[in-house]
Amino acid sequence: MLFLRFIGTFLGILVATTAYSAGSPIDQYKQMGSAAALAESCYNSKKIPESLNQSIKEAVAKNPSIEELMNTLIAAYNEAYEYAILHNQIWNGTQQSYSKPFTCSVPEDSKFIMNVEASIIESLNNKKGVE
Repeated sequence: MLFLRFIGTFLGILVATTAYSAGSPIDQYKQMGSAAALAESCYNSKKIPESLNQSIKEAVAKNPSIEELMNTLIAAYNEAYEYAILHNQIWNGTQQSYSKPFTCSVPEDSKFIMNVEASIIESLNNKKGVE
């Protein structure tokens, strides 16, 4: 199980903006955490945590004043990751609830998970360097 664990201070805020994660930054980090869990579980992908980790590292130098907020967001990510591993569900910020359970072997489910992951990665990549 791959949690986002950072040595030192958690700084920076970077939010994925997918339709499935509409809502607060907490909702968006929960969506990233749950999607990361299913992507890793289904096809051993670690793209979301790797990209998010890199984005946060880059943000550290830019804004050292939001440590408390970052700790809260990472906690939400980790909580949703753990939940998703157990229940195979992705957080939906619009509905303020977890999705139906997904099954990796079902092509439609696998495609959905891949699409959510790709959307998050694209959003993270587009926000690099944006203040």
